[in-house]
Amino acid sequence: MKTLIRNTKSMRTNLTLLLIAFTLILTTVSFAQRPTVGGPANDFTLVNATGEVISLSDLQGTPVILNFWATWCVPCREELPFFQTTYDEINGVSETHEMSNEMSESTSEKTTASAEEAESSQDATVSTDTTRSTDTTRSTDTTRSTDTTSENADNTMSDTIEVSEEPAKKLHFVIVNNNEDGEKATAFLEEINITLTSLIDATKDERTALADAGTELDKTIDVVKNYRVRGMPTTFYIDADGIIQVIKQGLITPQSMQQDLAKIGIDWQPVIEEDNDS
Repeated sequence: MKTLIRNTKSMRTNLTLLLIAFTLILTTVSFAQRPTVGGPANDFTLVNATGEVISLSDLQGTPVILNFWATWCVPCREELPFFQTTYDEINGVSETHEMSNEMSESTSEKTTASAEEAESSQDATVSTDTTRSTDTTRSTDTTRSTDTTSENADNTMSDTIEVSEEPAKKLHFVIVNNNEDGEKATAFLEEINITLTSLIDATKDERTALADAGTELDKTIDVVKNYRVRGMPTTFYIDADGIIQVIKQGLITPQSMQQDLAKIGIDWQPVIEEDNDS
């Protein structure tokens, strides 16, 4: 009987020690993965609305703002348009579109002028054909002029295509939806004209197909937990080396955005609206 009691106490002691060791292991792993300022941003892999696979590590080399949001979150809904405007300003999106439009208009005008010149040259050629005996050389020159004009127009179009190429991004802005239906999140963003990189949960079919191809996806709820997000919105400022420099919870203001962008190497000045009453 005494032996049985001793064995029971020994088993309880061993079990307690095992539980303590297991708890310590979990705690150590948890602390190792906890995102902290000055520490590396945890990598993850999700998809966007078109099914494109995107990993956070793919964006390393360029500063990243990582924002966790939800459609039911009022501050999230308020700050998304501000995020879009800031992203466009930093990456010169509006300027690129305007330049592309101006070059397209210029090309259109030159192409129209070339067509008019070609038509005029054809008329001259027809007129010349009625008196072939004297103007054969002139017709040849006119044809050469038309070919040269056409060639110039082609060169102009080629130059325009090169100019309108999208420049390298100075900042990536990634928004991760918090475990909502992907179609619902995408429809909301489209409604308010948000074109930032939006990452959502893949559908079951997408997940299966990608798994068969050797790509394992995370789930947004796991990414949220991994980043220890306690409330929406939560924003991480990550530098070009993949190191977290700022963690902010709550609504982002232009003033705080300016200060925090500077910490990841981006100089940005918020646009201050003038007071018309003054």
